[in-house]
Amino acid sequence: MFSQLRRSIMGHLFVFSILFTIIMSAVSFWVVGRSGHAIFQASAEEAVTHRVTKSLFAMAAVENSAVQIAKNSTVLQALSTDQYSLQVNPILNTLKNTSFGILGVTLYTPQHIYTTDSVSDHLTFYELRENQAIRQFMDSPQETFLSIRTSQIPGVYNHVRYDPAYGMITYCVKVPHGLLLFDLNPSYIYSRFFDYGKYPNFTEIQTFIMTPEGTYLKSGFNKEKDASYLIQAVEDETIISDDRRFLIISTPFGPCGSQVVSLVPTAPFYRQMAVFGAILLICSAVLIRTALAVGRRLSSSIILPLTRLRKKMAGWNA
Repeated sequence: MFSQLRRSIMGHLFVFSILFTIIMSAVSFWVVGRSGHAIFQASAEEAVTHRVTKSLFAMAAVENSAVQIAKNSTVLQALSTDQYSLQVNPILNTLKNTSFGILGVTLYTPQHIYTTDSVSDHLTFYELRENQAIRQFMDSPQETFLSIRTSQIPGVYNHVRYDPAYGMITYCVKVPHGLLLFDLNPSYIYSRFFDYGKYPNFTEIQTFIMTPEGTYLKSGFNKEKDASYLIQAVEDETIISDDRRFLIISTPFGPCGSQVVSLVPTAPFYRQMAVFGAILLICSAVLIRTALAVGRRLSSSIILPLTRLRKKMAGWNA
């Protein structure tokens, strides 16, 4: 009779400890997972935003170079008279050499085109206007414009670090009686500003620069392999991919309607959750084992006095 009572006490305590452990572990895992994912996403967005902002600062440095050209007396004289000046090209070369990211500088005047030595060919002014975005800029009151495109790449550069497949980022500036273009190397932008080596959880972020037309500049990553994820990108938003392998972060890149689309692998987050889950399992096993030990002591503290009492009563009846 008492053995059945012992089993009943142990069984009820075991079931209670199992249910309590499962419920508490599930709630803990859900709460930590939810808050951890929010922290992971916020950290990823902060890292991406920091890198995009840093790249746009580089564009601001290019703008300062444009201001220097626009204020140069030799350039201003060439623009006002529209007479070809041999002194303009050296000035452009000097400014081009201020940054490794500048492939070349081109100055259009009504009658002449000045270029840096790195430019072996270039688009004519009318070919340049065939690009809709640039044409709209020329016809607008805007003074500056950032062109990001994968077609109508201006000429061929004598520059070993430039691959035309990367497309072109061009900073366009209106100057008196002319147009100034700074061609920037997308490969340099990717490697210089979108390297996440200093971020332990985000070293594998894949970055793609999207043009206003929806095409992508080539990057060091395989765009075809990740095309299904790029299709899911939502402008100016952060979403999780359908298979939950990536956070897809879309960030505005300049005022031209372009986006930086970043694929952030969620594997580091899931690895952290796996470690937390393992810790929960170990803690749960210890808790259940402890509950069983306590159950044995509790049942013994109840059964032993009853057993002794039964023996005494049996002796009295004898």
